[in-house]
Amino acid sequence: MSSKIVYFIIIASIGLIVNLFSPDFYYSNESELSIKNDSIFNKLKESENINEISSFINLNPDFPNIEELKKRKKILFKNPENLVKSNISIDSILAVNPCYIPLYKKIDRTGRKIFNFKDLFSDSLPLENPYRKRFLVADLNTIDTDGMSRGVKEIFPEIEKSWEFQDLFDFFQEFNIDHNNIKEFSDEHLDSIVSKSPNSRLMIDLIMLRNYFSKVNIYKTKPIIKSRSIIRGKEIATGQNICLCEVVNDTILFVGKFATSARGKTRFEIIDSIEDNPRQWQYLKSMPVGKYKKYYAPLYHITNRHWETQRKYNKSDKLRDSVLGGGLKRIVFFDGKAQLPNFLTMEPDKLYPKAVRRNGIHESSLSIVSKCMLGSPQSLGCLRMSDYTSKYLRWWTPRGAKLFVYYDEDKYIDKEVGEIKSQMPFKNEKEGNIFRRWVNKNYPDYASKLDLDEDGACDNCYIYMAWEKYKAEFLLTNEGNRFKNRLSKIEFDKENHL
Repeated sequence: MSSKIVYFIIIASIGLIVNLFSPDFYYSNESELSIKNDSIFNKLKESENINEISSFINLNPDFPNIEELKKRKKILFKNPENLVKSNISIDSILAVNPCYIPLYKKIDRTGRKIFNFKDLFSDSLPLENPYRKRFLVADLNTIDTDGMSRGVKEIFPEIEKSWEFQDLFDFFQEFNIDHNNIKEFSDEHLDSIVSKSPNSRLMIDLIMLRNYFSKVNIYKTKPIIKSRSIIRGKEIATGQNICLCEVVNDTILFVGKFATSARGKTRFEIIDSIEDNPRQWQYLKSMPVGKYKKYYAPLYHITNRHWETQRKYNKSDKLRDSVLGGGLKRIVFFDGKAQLPNFLTMEPDKLYPKAVRRNGIHESSLSIVSKCMLGSPQSLGCLRMSDYTSKYLRWWTPRGAKLFVYYDEDKYIDKEVGEIKSQMPFKNEKEGNIFRRWVNKNYPDYASKLDLDEDGACDNCYIYMAWEKYKAEFLLTNEGNRFKNRLSKIEFDKENHL
């Protein structure tokens, strides 16, 4: 290679390097990039492809007016057709946020109504009432598309994340008070701090926060997490739950999820020739499918919020009810005898005159069995809850809130998916009571929280849960030693498929 050519290459390289460090070089590229992004942005403002918009937002988080695209994306999620166009699985979205069920699923089994975003709001509360944006979704399928039990995994709401007390907690930050330590301070101290604020609303917020702590939070238990329900030694498909939902601007927040039990039985009175004898009933399986598919309406309105005997109704409860559209301190009874605590009346929408009335959401107080079976269809029509979740729902749900009911007829079943008798060594109640009494004696607090009595069935979910937790320790005791050999045989037979 000649020296002239080498010299030319060196000079050209130097020129390129100088240009690379020149501000004009980068300004030109940035300008071109900006023009290109502006062009893409203008197209995406009219686009119905959620994936394209999401990609641009992720790649350009600091782009001017990016909030406009974020809003566009939220609006597109309101219509399921936009998900289909974008090749997004609707079921994958609902697995994360089931509050979109009324919009994404055809929940009206009569085909009369397709629900839209505006249908989520309460019709009876004033427009300025922020609680009108709350609604409930009862997701009552028990099996998935593969025929497997869906299971139940409760998600309890986090009160500190609620907009209700955001201003209050923001104000308390100046005094190093937050949701973790607020209960360490006396009422008088908190009152004196809040009284310094020019925002008079904060005192009302503080009263309602105390109401939550004293009337709801003290009953808080661990969330129910189970793959199936258990009754009389059988494992039953489970998956029914109620979702707490709230509209915020153009999106829907998934607040929490509670296990429930919907209709699975009906009853007929047994005619007795002796008039003075107490009424007796025969119970039969009955699902809201087939010719009974109109039993549940796809849309209800919560028309009344009742109370219970376990808690005293006071001024703070009255205040709470006043901002949530109203509530009653009256108590509802079943057959005039059994209390139905925290009963929320479910009134079918007028579009569905054939739907059964007089049902409601309430604590499952009729029997230990019904509590044990939460998540599977076991009720006569009401939606049963646990003690804590019924209290929370009574406290959180405004009067006039909408309740949407969804299920697929072929997925609403109480299918048997297994059995537990072979997993425990007890042959009868007498043997089971040996273990029950041992748990009550050695772990009374656990037995009380579990509702594990000293005497009872040897094959329900309560004794099974206690067995799973304490079997190793129990088998080392004098009481448990007698079951060792039998358990070893059970495990041997199981391993050898006998």
